[in-house]
Parts: sequence; structure tokens; C-alpha cells
Amino acid sequence: MNELENKVRMSVKEKKQVLEGEVKRIALFFRSKIVEIDAGGESFYLVYYKDVFVHGEKLRNFKEHSFIQNSFQTGIVFESPHPMLSNLIPKNSVAIQHKNKLFEKLHSQYSLQEITYIAITLHDFFEKEELDTVISDIFFHYRRSGNLLKSYQILLLLHEFAPHLKIANESLRSLEYKNYHKYYHSSDLLAIHKKDPFYVELQCFSNRFISENREILQNILREKENSIALLILWIESCEKAVMQETVDQYNSVALKIFTLEQWINILNKLRMNPFQAMPEAKSFIKVLTQKQEYEKAAMMILPHQHELPNSYKPFVSDIWSNVSSSFLVSHIEKCIQVIPHVFEQNEKSLEQLLHRLVVQMLQESEVEEVQEKLLPLKKKMVKSLVLNKVDKMVKMSQDLDSMMELGNYFEEFQQYDKAIECFSWEMELFPDDPKPVWKMIKMYQQKGMTDQVQAFQKIYSQLSKTS
Repeated sequence: MNELENKVRMSVKEKKQVLEGEVKRIALFFRSKIVEIDAGGESFYLVYYKDVFVHGEKLRNFKEHSFIQNSFQTGIVFESPHPMLSNLIPKNSVAIQHKNKLFEKLHSQYSLQEITYIAITLHDFFEKEELDTVISDIFFHYRRSGNLLKSYQILLLLHEFAPHLKIANESLRSLEYKNYHKYYHSSDLLAIHKKDPFYVELQCFSNRFISENREILQNILREKENSIALLILWIESCEKAVMQETVDQYNSVALKIFTLEQWINILNKLRMNPFQAMPEAKSFIKVLTQKQEYEKAAMMILPHQHELPNSYKPFVSDIWSNVSSSFLVSHIEKCIQVIPHVFEQNEKSLEQLLHRLVVQMLQESEVEEVQEKLLPLKKKMVKSLVLNKVDKMVKMSQDLDSMMELGNYFEEFQQYDKAIECFSWEMELFPDDPKPVWKMIKMYQQKGMTDQVQAFQKIYSQLSKTS
């Protein structure tokens, strides 16, 4: 996992109990947002409308063809870890109220068309009969009042998103709706938008991979100055096909919403090079090095190391010279591609870095595995002193006559326990030789084990007298 993509946590208050959980994924569909939270092995699903929390509950399974299920299948989904997640959650805590008076509350906030849509989004939390009653009341309210256009709009929503509800069986093609049916199915979306913007925006989102619909949706969002929704559409497109040439169009908008660090991480996630697209990125990396946040800087430049502008060279070597050994090991495959390129003019620094790398790797793996992992690097650096020592150590590990020399190499790479094993073998093979005993004293001194140091000092004194 990318260290820069922090996990997002939320607290959910339900029935006086507060649960902490991790956001696992977020689905965006039209004006709705579904947040999935893992709280101690239980999954909470929170439904938002226009960034306002509506309702949420624990769910083990989705109902068949429910809105939540469809949103995760056909909406725009961001899964943890993702640098976008923290920007998509309005607040990091929600309180789930009893749902008995939910729709009564919604009536004071939204239009009846919106309430119908919101009711559809809550399918997983209510019995079908309950939602059917709520939506039927809205439908027949319009119908009885003679507002056939509004009642037709309700049926459109139901037929598309909730055909399972009883009220959805009302025929859109009945004689009384004939003119509306003809209008909606023969007019272009821009014409319909004048009478029913909600429907058009919803249709354009549902069919956003059709270029005409996507363009209309983008224009609607621009008119609303909904910059983050525009960015989300663009990000979805970029996840399907990298569009580096379009970054410039979104930089200024993005930097009004995200921090520079967040935007760099988002572009990295999209496999785009932020360092070619944004001059500001250079100063940010430079500040990180000045603050000695080398690993954060390395993580940002790592995907684009070979494509960095030449102006980055003065501080790139500083970054790689100072990243921790554990960082190098955890990103070994990428690092071994970068290291020779960064230090091609500085052999001494390169050997120092390789030494640190091997020390860390030997703490976690046997020398044979270290050799195998570093093989791609060895092919590029056949003369490397450090890598050649690793090769020698592999050969010596199969030769009992080389235990003393192998132990010396382990000592050089600060692997004192492994060195002790080698020197112990040497003591058994040559019980009268004081040299391996002296090495044992040094190893235990390094480990701070004074009792063992004293014991081997006595043995060494005895052997020195007789030798």
C-alpha cells in the first residue's frame, strides 16, 4: 500500500452507541453518495444526497437490484486506500436517527421528485411496502391534482430504478401520458432539460459513457460551479485511459479543492506525471527534502523517476541517499530500477546505499533470497563491491571451510547472530584456534551480552596461553 494514501476513519452513532470504523469504499451515483464503513467486522452503509447524510444501517447483504448494489456496480467507485476518500466525506462522524420520521423530515427539505429518488436510494433499509406507500402518496398527489407531468416524472424514476415497487406498474404508455411519453422519447435532452433538469442530469450520469450525454452533464455541472463533480468525472475517465495531456485543464480547479500534496497523490494514482504538469510540484518536493521528509518525497517521485525534469536532479540524489533502509526494502522492485540511474555519477554514494540495503534485507531474509531479489540490479552493476560480496556469501554458505570468512561478511553487514553461527562452526572445526573465539567476543560485545563476553574471554585466555 502507498504510505501516502492514509486510511479514512469515521464514527457512527447508533442507539447511543458510537462505533469507529474504516471507510472501505465510496460509490457516487448522480447526486447520491454511498459510504461503506467496516466497524469491527460489521459493514455500515451510509446514504447521502447532495452531500447531506440521509440514513444508514448495518447490512450483511444487499437486496436484489437495490440502489446501493447498483451504485457500486455502475457508479463511480473509490476504494480504500485512495487519496480522494477524505475529500468525499462531508463529516467524519454521523448520527443515525430512527427512520420512523425520516420522510416527514425530507418533505421540509426537498421537492417531491427528489424525495421519490431518495426513497429509491433507501431500498435496502425499508420494506418494499413502506417505500411503495411513500412513493404512491407522491404519485397520486400529483395525479389527483391534475399535474400529469409531475406524476409522469415519478413513473420515469420508478421504471428505471425501482421496477420492483407496486406503483411502478402504472403504465407510462397509458393514454393520459401519451403526450408526455412522446415528448420525452422524441425530444433531445437539452430541450427536456428546460422542463425536467433533474431527469436530464440523472439520465446523463447513467449514460455518461456516451460522449453526447457526458458533454451535457459536464455543462450542467459547470453551470452549477460543481468543480469537484467535474473532477470526479475526469478522474473516472483517466482511470480507464491515461490522459496526461488534459491535466493542465484541471490543475487550477483541483488546487482550489485539494492541497498540492493531495493533488500530486491523485495524479500519481492515475499514473500521470504531476512533475511535468505542475511547476509548483518541484517546490513542494524541495520543501519536503528541507524538512527531511525523505520517504514522503521518494514515494511521490518514485513512479516518475525516469521522467523527472532535469531541474529536479540537485535534490533527487539527496532524497535517495537519506530514505530509510526499510523503505528501500519495502519498495525493492521499483527501487532497484531507480538506484543506478540516480547515482550513475557517484559510485561511492551508490555503494553506501547498497550496503544499507543489504543490511536491511539480511535482517529479514536469508542471503540466497537477498541475492535473488538483487539479481536485476547485479545485471546492471556487475562491478559493485557490495553485490559481489553477496554473491561470495552465497557460495561460502555451502562450504564449511569458509565459515570464518562468511562470518566476517555477516559482521560487516551487521548480522551478528548469523556471524555467531559461522564462528561457532569454525570453533568446532578448529577447537584450538583462538581467532573464532575472539570474533565471538566481538559479536557479543556488539549485542551487549556481557555474560557471554566474559565467558568467551576466559576461553580465549586459555587458548592464547596454549597456542
